[in-house]
Amino acid sequence: MQEQGIAMNQLMRALADQTKSFLESEIAISVHDMNFDQHPITNLELSFLTSVISVNSSINMFFAFSFEKDLIYSILEVFTEGLDYTADEEDLYLEETASEMLNIVVGNSTPEFSADGSAVSISAPIVITEAKSIIKHNQATFYAAKIRTDKGVLHIYLIGPKHLFDDALNYLEGEQMSQLSVMVVDDSLIAIRKLSQMLENLGFHVVATCKTGQEACQKYEEAKPDLVTMDIAMPDMDGIQATKQILSADPEALIVMVTSHGQEQMVINSVEAGAKGYILKPFNQQKISETIENVRNKYQK
Repeated sequence: MQEQGIAMNQLMRALADQTKSFLESEIAISVHDMNFDQHPITNLELSFLTSVISVNSSINMFFAFSFEKDLIYSILEVFTEGLDYTADEEDLYLEETASEMLNIVVGNSTPEFSADGSAVSISAPIVITEAKSIIKHNQATFYAAKIRTDKGVLHIYLIGPKHLFDDALNYLEGEQMSQLSVMVVDDSLIAIRKLSQMLENLGFHVVATCKTGQEACQKYEEAKPDLVTMDIAMPDMDGIQATKQILSADPEALIVMVTSHGQEQMVINSVEAGAKGYILKPFNQQKISETIENVRNKYQK
């Protein structure tokens, strides 16, 4: 695993270097800096337009360029200079631009994909025309680099192994690891809606919501969620009491506490009661993703 990580990081740097060279020499866009995640990340955020490609080699990964809107439009201007096209054709030309740039960069990087010099073939690009989040689950691995230019940000992603996903980076049937069911417990309707929306954006399925600890204990038996997010401070029965009661009925229950800064002792009490982690208010989608993934990796069988 460590050797694979080193190889992927080297590949990311090679791709980023090729991309920087292409942007500066062919598009005349200045690159301000390049940032690399040294370890696999838990969540991908796809931007305005994303082009995806796979390489048939020993590297069992998808490659993706995810463009911010201003950046891809700036590249489009250069790619279509001297061409006339209608407004109805603009979306098509945007997709062609994203695909062609990825083709060029990956094509120029193919020596990096084959240590033994064997032949390497590249698939036709697929374009994703929506911003979305992809959460890492179980056997999936994500690597990322960010290139910041004077026209916007380009994200480079390595996503794999390929057999887990379709070409649009959706988990395949039988690999729907993102469909973890969650019950959200909070006495604030706003908090319930915000947290539920973030969980759904991350690919989870919110199967129940509750505004009190007592209601949570009742609904847990009905909904049987894979995980519960539990507010600590609630009027009729606080989250610690509700956690104890749920765990007494189901010792394998995965409960993550939701709390605010300044409630350290209550967090300690929650962990002692059997909670497997905690999320701090105000909510942050990345932190939610990381916390739940950590809990699943550690406790889910």
